[in-house]
Amino acid sequence: MKRQLSRAGERIGCIFWLIAVVTAWAAQGQPEPVVPGYSILRGSGKVDAALQAELLLGELNCVSCHAAAAGSRISAKGAPDLSAVGARATPQYFRALLSNPHAAKPGTTMPDLFHASAPEPKKGAVEFLVHFLVSQGGPIADPIGAGTPAIVESGRALYHSVGCIACHAPEKESEKLKSPVVPLGNLAQKTTQAALTEFLLNPYHARPSGRMPSMALNIVEARAIATYLLRDQFGVAGATTRPLAGTGVRYECFEDDFITAKPDSFAAGLTAKSTGKIKTFTVDIPGRKEKNHFGIRFGGSIWIPRDGTYTFGLKSDDGSFLLIDHKVIVAHDGSHPVDKEMLSEPIELKAGMHPIGVTYFQNGGGLGLEVFWEGPDIAHQPIPTDVLAIDPGKAMAPLDGESFVVEPQKAMMGGQMFSMLGCASCHALPNRPSLKKAKPLAELKVDNPQGCLGEQIVKGVPKYDLSADQRAAIAETLKNVASLNAPMTPAAKAMHEMAAVGCLACHQRDNIGGIPADRNELFKSMPNVDLGDEGRIPPRLTGVGAKLLPDALARIIFGGELRVRPYLLARMPVFKQDKLADLPEAIVTADLAAEPAGSPALQPASEKDGRKLVGVRGLGCVNCHGVRGAKSLGVPSPDLATARDRLRPQWFRRLLANPNDVNPGTRMPAFWNEGESGIKEILGGAFEPQASAIWSYAQQGKEMTLPPGLRLDDNDEIVPTDEVVVLRAFVTDVGPRAILVGNPESVHWVFDANTVRLAKAWHGKFFDAAGIWEKRGGTARAPLGKDVVNLPAGPSFAILDSQGAPWPDSTGLFDRNAGGRFRGYTLDKQGRPTFRYTLRNVEVQEKDVPKGAGDGAELERRFTLAASAPMGNLYFLIASGKKIEPKGAAAWLVDDKIVVRLIMGNGGGAASTQIREGKDGNKQLVMPVAFTQGGAEFSVEMGW
Repeated sequence: MKRQLSRAGERIGCIFWLIAVVTAWAAQGQPEPVVPGYSILRGSGKVDAALQAELLLGELNCVSCHAAAAGSRISAKGAPDLSAVGARATPQYFRALLSNPHAAKPGTTMPDLFHASAPEPKKGAVEFLVHFLVSQGGPIADPIGAGTPAIVESGRALYHSVGCIACHAPEKESEKLKSPVVPLGNLAQKTTQAALTEFLLNPYHARPSGRMPSMALNIVEARAIATYLLRDQFGVAGATTRPLAGTGVRYECFEDDFITAKPDSFAAGLTAKSTGKIKTFTVDIPGRKEKNHFGIRFGGSIWIPRDGTYTFGLKSDDGSFLLIDHKVIVAHDGSHPVDKEMLSEPIELKAGMHPIGVTYFQNGGGLGLEVFWEGPDIAHQPIPTDVLAIDPGKAMAPLDGESFVVEPQKAMMGGQMFSMLGCASCHALPNRPSLKKAKPLAELKVDNPQGCLGEQIVKGVPKYDLSADQRAAIAETLKNVASLNAPMTPAAKAMHEMAAVGCLACHQRDNIGGIPADRNELFKSMPNVDLGDEGRIPPRLTGVGAKLLPDALARIIFGGELRVRPYLLARMPVFKQDKLADLPEAIVTADLAAEPAGSPALQPASEKDGRKLVGVRGLGCVNCHGVRGAKSLGVPSPDLATARDRLRPQWFRRLLANPNDVNPGTRMPAFWNEGESGIKEILGGAFEPQASAIWSYAQQGKEMTLPPGLRLDDNDEIVPTDEVVVLRAFVTDVGPRAILVGNPESVHWVFDANTVRLAKAWHGKFFDAAGIWEKRGGTARAPLGKDVVNLPAGPSFAILDSQGAPWPDSTGLFDRNAGGRFRGYTLDKQGRPTFRYTLRNVEVQEKDVPKGAGDGAELERRFTLAASAPMGNLYFLIASGKKIEPKGAAAWLVDDKIVVRLIMGNGGGAASTQIREGKDGNKQLVMPVAFTQGGAEFSVEMGW
């Protein structure tokens, strides 16, 4: 072994002569290494300085060279795995990175080893290393992918929504950011679309440290993000890769009598009535006039992302055929409904473009067409537009491309340099030990001006470009190295690990971390979903160890399981267990120790009572929470069937008792006011027995009997047969905070909590809940029933200078608080809500009730107002329309179809109403609100 080392030293003696320092060279003005966890801890002002420095020492891999004592609190992050790096990075990128790491990738934690080398010797040394690195699994394969504007836009949307921008810079905001940004470097020079796609699918293969976690992307998503990140590769001179499109397929629509969809039935002789391009396979062809007798032929190409076994499927009404590579692989011919999916036999396909064709005919009755696929890393799903090609698109190739051939002699010399320079201390490679010796951590002289922490770093010492505060933090900590051998407390260990792997980039714990203020607004909710911060920001982790069971915490961190927030666009990453094995225990131990002692426990209770409380006639939990896969009646929130396997009962009790204390800003209401709910008929309304009953019901888990109001069939119509249904959903022409009320009397309405007004009323069927779940909850639906009437678009109440002053203009769907501040609602024994809102010093309670039943049912709006101070300029908008005619005492006919009657309460006489001109030619029926002893009561009856 000594002889081998001696020979190795002789071989590279000339190399060190080449890189001997001739003149000092250092990059000026480069940013310090970006260690987000350190920046977050330091910026919080809440974490011990030593813990901050320990994080730096580990994340900069200091202990990879400078050995720490056994049992030290510091462990090296570890550098990327280079065993196959030549297959994923280009020679030109290696050359740029080694020549000046801090310029090629500003903010990198990789040190500059040649900062004091003369240009020519440095150039030769870098070239040896480039040949060595390329020889590790390379050279990188010629690019075979390509992209389109549509794919770039898809990738841009994913990059800015799934959570990438919590650590990396958003595209258009990078110059404004003040919080730390993990550098991406010159990706367009570094790699290819195929290699970056593979990395995004399994980042741990190349970066086992886990600082870049898996985002649980499928292959289409990974390819889209890769294409977006490499968009500068479009139009590179000399790019000869075969491009793909992502722009859909061609179609030809024939209007004729077809009895088969066989491809030869569309042979020459037929003239297409319409042709064009469309995003996917569908019967909704632009320009198609014939409803029952037509045929469609689709053609194009499909991008197969990797070699492997694929299966395709068809669902259609009526017949259809699917062709791949001009061969029929699925035949689903004949006249039939969309009854089942017809699958192909598994077929082997090579990566790249393949011709695809679909033929379809319609011969009366229902109609429909869907085409599916599944394959390596592709779940069974409709074929996405991204992989369907009409025309070539644009080729992509790395920037600054060169023809590169590995020279074995240079690669050998580079390998020896790799060991001697100490690269192997951080980047472990088989049979490549580090031959660079460094002092143990305990023996370092932190005030050495020429060392790693100094101002005049000499040759042979890596240059990190540390900032002044980074140098000071490390130096101060190393003055007391013995302290690094003391075990961390569970709380410190949890904070340290969560900072290191990036948890605090998204989540807040003990008021540390969370989405940075300069990126907060970039995190969006699902379209048309107004869930506040709960709908767009990952949850707080303060006390999470006292909330979640240990197994649940581990499964969430490592397994990608028990993720119960389908409404969040940002995804929970999947971390590697071998790197964070102690984290769940540290979190649990720390958080349980911080829990107050003596909290009351939930007692065993009747799960039947709990089921009633959860249902629509109880507390209405099903308005937001599903059970056992059955969809909630309103916005999607965690499924209650998962509570048993996730939550500790003590935390569940605290949540029910005071939701906002446990989750600040939550939309979950507090049901128990001073220890009692409005549902007195169940366990007397008392908190402890009712909370225990709900918990006992939730303990049934997957065996839970569905509560009243939920069902598991595919029919999304909600039918209030014998119970009032109150739900939050998305209604056409109503703001995103819509609250629907369905009644057995077959008269229903929707309240807009944005503008604070009753928005619509109708007869007959109630509502189709499918829109709550479609497109991740972003689809607004119209009422299912008939005789839909739209109430005035503005707020119900307004404070005016005079009765003739303009009514506040608030017709935007996302306008807030125009008619006051919505304060929630309470339920009566029938489960019918009374809406509460305030306008300055006036508190309004509006209870809407049906009168009669069926098509002739009317709606009565009952108002109770209380003013804490005299109020003489408050007005109520009774009705509006193109035409308003008096119909007797305190009655009017609106637009020849709605009869409105005003009934004054408190023994009051007829109100002083006025018909006046409104906006856009409408008329408005307005009345001043007269207060007696600080209160007012009146009702408005509506019949139509």
